[in-house]
Amino acid sequence: MSQIRVGDETNRWWVSGELSFSTVDQLLLEFNELVKDTPPKIIDLSEITHTDSAGLALLIEWLKFDNLISFNNIPMQLLSIAAVSGLQDLINSNASSC
Repeated sequence: MSQIRVGDETNRWWVSGELSFSTVDQLLLEFNELVKDTPPKIIDLSEITHTDSAGLALLIEWLKFDNLISFNNIPMQLLSIAAVSGLQDLINSNASSC
């Protein structure tokens, strides 16, 4: 199961579980619902257990919502997919060191 949760810091969100073809649609719906009240500035991906190219597509979709979103703790698997897809610069430019 995958989920998004808003932390105590209102601008920091955590995503946990899988970012895959079977989960990203639901995560996008959750994002769209949560963002109405608390737009994120940092999305922490340290609790991702598995990802595929759908996970990369989800991050790009989130950047389309707000290109000021930063990603923290991007899994190596996701960085590898981004590199193969030629999107590593886009993902790295939105990586946070927090």
